[in-house]
Amino acid sequence: MQIKKNIIKIIGIEIKKIRDMQNTVKVKKINYNTGKEPFFFLNKKSPVVVTHGFDGGIRVEIKNKDKKLSGELVIVEGDNVKIDEIGLSDRAFKRFGLSEGTEVEVSHIPTLKSFAAVRSKMFGNPIGKEEMFAIIQDIVNGYYTPSHIAAFCSVCEGQNMNDDEISYLTNAMVKTGQTIKWDYDIVVDKHCIGGIPANRTTNVVIPIVAAYGLHIPKTSSRAITSPSGTADTMEVLCNVDVGLERMKEIVKKCNGCMVWGGSVNLSPSDDLIINTKKILNIDSEGQMVASILSKKIAAGSTHVLIVVPVGPTAKVKTNEDFNRLKNTFETTGKKLGVHVVVAYEEGLEPIGNGIGPSLECKDLLKLFKNEADAPQDLKEISLGLAGQIIEFDPKVKKGEGAKIAKEILESGKAYKKFMEIVEAQGDIREIPTAKFTTDILSEKDGEISEIDNKKITQTCRLVGCPDVKAAGIFLYKHLKNKVKKGDKLFTIHANSEGEMKQAVEYCKTNEIVKVK
Repeated sequence: MQIKKNIIKIIGIEIKKIRDMQNTVKVKKINYNTGKEPFFFLNKKSPVVVTHGFDGGIRVEIKNKDKKLSGELVIVEGDNVKIDEIGLSDRAFKRFGLSEGTEVEVSHIPTLKSFAAVRSKMFGNPIGKEEMFAIIQDIVNGYYTPSHIAAFCSVCEGQNMNDDEISYLTNAMVKTGQTIKWDYDIVVDKHCIGGIPANRTTNVVIPIVAAYGLHIPKTSSRAITSPSGTADTMEVLCNVDVGLERMKEIVKKCNGCMVWGGSVNLSPSDDLIINTKKILNIDSEGQMVASILSKKIAAGSTHVLIVVPVGPTAKVKTNEDFNRLKNTFETTGKKLGVHVVVAYEEGLEPIGNGIGPSLECKDLLKLFKNEADAPQDLKEISLGLAGQIIEFDPKVKKGEGAKIAKEILESGKAYKKFMEIVEAQGDIREIPTAKFTTDILSEKDGEISEIDNKKITQTCRLVGCPDVKAAGIFLYKHLKNKVKKGDKLFTIHANSEGEMKQAVEYCKTNEIVKVK
């Protein structure tokens, strides 16, 4: 009888080993840069592939205790990935965060029940609260392919989301990530919806407000529809990829920070959605409101200033559009317990002279140092916005904020605070300079009558903005400036001859700066 029991035990152990071989493999780092999407690599002869019937191109999930990650599967042949291994691309290995040799289980991702709500939205039906949460949770889990996310973005495009859907989306984006609780009565933030080249007011406002004494933990996404975002420009000088605990330390020390939101896992679905929206070149109003407010709420903000540029080549074209968007922001903020103020900004042309991360950074330093050739439009607009935020402090009377902000900037306190934040975020860098420049000249005498923001952005994108930090445009003339034939209108900066050629050809066939 004992012999029989021992035989059964041995058989059981062997069966378990076989099952383990069919489900578990060891992590191996594969030095492939697959962009922002995680990729996994399995050998064609792996027991895992045979057992589960995996095909290349499907999405699978790997698990190890409480850690899991989803991504696209690639089936390989040969010995580069052995049958008991799973290769992880650079992005996947970094996100998974466990060492080579770690055993993981591999499985199909769960059935995407939440996508039924996206399909239903295609036929005009609203997305409910629980359905919206399920969609965002599946996006965060990595179950949605880029195509699924693109479909979700598309059905929400334009004004195709009602107020309830926007608040549901905002709330879901907050609850599927980390949140911060501060020990301060007032935590402020400022955000511009973008669409205007340059316009680096945020990078000016944060040090002014922090120097005043309010806490302003600024998390920013990468640029979506402009040549550079707050984080892209800040990254020229220092590290913006900081963890949550480090961010808290920086804010405690400096009163403020300027970091990339994706690194602190606040509203993690936002970065995944933004990556798709950048490719599609769309930014629906509802998703934009949810994106902005979710990050502010997750970061623990109590008071938020939203800046909306308005102009024919801005995201918001008319005063009617502005009023509708203002109402949406304020309504959503009220539903979620955040005090939101929306500020109007003239969006007829770029604010500042440098356009692109490095060139914008040079503008900032000139402004902080109070140099004579610092862009005065950037200064005046930034002071007005900083003043509005300072007036969130109940001790400050309405109308006094801008005066306080001006004193802080012109006294050098803002520059000192800016450099304190740069040093606290670490990895201080030299501002890079482009290898190639080309001047675009006026073809006649006259006056600058129009500057096309979208065409400037397109030109900057052609030379690699925001990824190529030194790339961009330096603008010499602004609206109503007088010019003579042969005067420089702007200079294109690029790091490769091919990108420069492409940008120059675009400028030849598209009138970016109109002279009348």
